[in-house]
Amino acid sequence: MKSVIFILLIVFANCKNFENDLELREEYGLAFNNQRKEIGLPLLSQDWIIVNESLKIIIWTSNKLESKTPPYYDYKKVKFDSLKTITMEENRFVGPSNYENLEGKFSDELFITYSFLDNSWICVISDKYNAYGRNITREEADSILQIWNIQANLD
Repeated sequence: MKSVIFILLIVFANCKNFENDLELREEYGLAFNNQRKEIGLPLLSQDWIIVNESLKIIIWTSNKLESKTPPYYDYKKVKFDSLKTITMEENRFVGPSNYENLEGKFSDELFITYSFLDNSWICVISDKYNAYGRNITREEADSILQIWNIQANLD
């Protein structure tokens, strides 16, 4: 009898976590686009799907295969703290150039991240000249998106 109660408690706890994940998906999915627009973050598209989620992250990407031809908008990642409060949103873009070095094959990458903890931007470009990335301004990141001809749904 004790083992049955223990199993029921585990099942209930897992269901509770799943309900909370559903709430997070709804709160920080498409419904969060108004806040994204105010901040200047790329909007989440209706045709994007969740490809990874846990108690602390949700990652969306396009479900269209043709959007994976460089350059393209790769994913949107939202991170949460233990109280399920949003702490940051990261957007990854893949550029048109590919290169190879001793460590392997790489593509140009641009990360545009917004920290909700201190309302700051962290933008990093990784290319053949900066394989490990270098920090750039948000304005430089927007210019790179224009050069790469990536529409980031900023409005």
